[in-house]
Amino acid sequence: MASAVTEEFTMPEFSRRDALRLTALATAIPAFQAMFPTAAGAATPATAAAVGEGSAAGAVGASASPVPSSWVVKPFDNTRVTLAPSLFTDNRDRVLNFLHAYSADRMLAVFRTNAGLDTLGAQPPGGWETADGNLRGHYAGHFLSALCLAYAGTGEPAHKEKADYMVTALGECQDALGALVGTDDPAAPSHVGYLAAYPETQYIRLEQYATYPTIWAPWYTCHMIMRGLLDAYQHTGNHKALEIVLGMGDWAYSRLGHLPRTQLDRMWKIYIAGEYNAMPVVMADLYALTKDEKYLTTAKCFDNTYLFDAAVANEDTIDGEHANQHIPQYQGYLEIYEQTGEREYFDAAKNFWDMVVPHRTYVDGGMAGSGEIFGARDVIASTIQKSNAETCCVYNMLKLSRSLFFHTADPKYMQYYERALYGQILSSRQNTSSDTNPLLTYFVPVNPGARRSYGNLGTCCGGTGLETHAKFQDSVYFSSRDGSTLYVNLYLPSTLHWPERGLTVTQSTQYPTDPTGTSSLTVTGSGHLDLRLRVPYWAEQGFTVRLTESASGSTPSPAGTSR
Repeated sequence: MASAVTEEFTMPEFSRRDALRLTALATAIPAFQAMFPTAAGAATPATAAAVGEGSAAGAVGASASPVPSSWVVKPFDNTRVTLAPSLFTDNRDRVLNFLHAYSADRMLAVFRTNAGLDTLGAQPPGGWETADGNLRGHYAGHFLSALCLAYAGTGEPAHKEKADYMVTALGECQDALGALVGTDDPAAPSHVGYLAAYPETQYIRLEQYATYPTIWAPWYTCHMIMRGLLDAYQHTGNHKALEIVLGMGDWAYSRLGHLPRTQLDRMWKIYIAGEYNAMPVVMADLYALTKDEKYLTTAKCFDNTYLFDAAVANEDTIDGEHANQHIPQYQGYLEIYEQTGEREYFDAAKNFWDMVVPHRTYVDGGMAGSGEIFGARDVIASTIQKSNAETCCVYNMLKLSRSLFFHTADPKYMQYYERALYGQILSSRQNTSSDTNPLLTYFVPVNPGARRSYGNLGTCCGGTGLETHAKFQDSVYFSSRDGSTLYVNLYLPSTLHWPERGLTVTQSTQYPTDPTGTSSLTVTGSGHLDLRLRVPYWAEQGFTVRLTESASGSTPSPAGTSR
């Protein structure tokens, strides 16, 4: 491709009704970076051999784990893509303002109290984050992840400084709790490495089959803390965060590694109390970093047999299940497949996705069902009500869709991704700023006359929303495994910096505010490049690709697009 080649993608003409519908859609993105993509952080000596080298094409960061052998497509590091002003950056900046302004000490208060440390006069945020709440501590994990993603996306030192402060404080809490191990103190954990905002009692009671609300998803909270710490390592290069999370992984193995499968299966079937979010993901991540088998063993402890076996057999049994309790499990299965090659884990994830899309989704990508519960297959209209389409569900479905695309390059996953990103996530943030409230949705209802409610400080959707709005750039462009092909997945004004190929790609577009307009790609650099443009599902009246400056072999053809 010659220097400064510009390609234009012209949107088809729409009726006024179509234009209004598309303009009303809003955005966001779930992310799942490569495996450990951070340009800022090199591997520690203890993990360097396991981490290995990044990709030759530079689509992942310098401290990334090797690209899984099953991937045919890989992401670029968040630092490689910058966003130009748009509806996305408007919402992102509102969230970044909240992250910058909100007190880290308030997020840490419940941890310090549990560890017997000074809270510095800070009070918990509220919502589900209260001094006696059974889910306390989870929101700090979301907050930490969002800070790290914000730093990767903007390079703003203040985000890293606040993240580093939180990591240091969490390490102090872990050390204080560890010092109690082996004593007769009632708060003493069973094993060094424990870190939470409450004693270990909830985990013990879950193993005795306690139900919600006696306990509230202790492994869910554990996941959020571990995810935040891993993001601090991956996106800011904080090695203390890796040390802390490895200790938590050791504790998790000590808690679960000896339990019989029958007991684990019964625990994971318990409504809400047995919810564990993406624990198999973080444990598989630790295995990818260290190759320590106990982490892979722990990841497999979270196999949820009754749903897993049905998904492997492609039997749709999810009617009536709590949607977000189970969606992240399938992301975990996909990561276990990446580490082991055990095909049933891939089949479970792929088959589950097909059970949800399109059979349990609204036109805007939200989950169809009653409240937080999956509805029956292909029963959509009768589920419409004022409280459904939970935002967290879309957050996790976007992660799963993205990862399945890495394995298959099947455009159907990115078609859903766009639908849900614009239709649910972008609209999940109120168009005003606040230093004290994230102003995010819990539900995005489609019921006629229903109004979205914004707020959710201290709730799950108020946490995932912080993350999604901090990483809009992570799925605009992907690369083929060998770096020979560029995938343009989203029509979003942005610039890709690809120094390994000597290329810069700048995209200009007014979509979705002007869905009938033109998107232009300006490619600066030289060399052969297979450019693949996703043809949106809504381009039903055709599309046109024009080259304004052509090089040898750069004639557009349908083979260079994906629909």
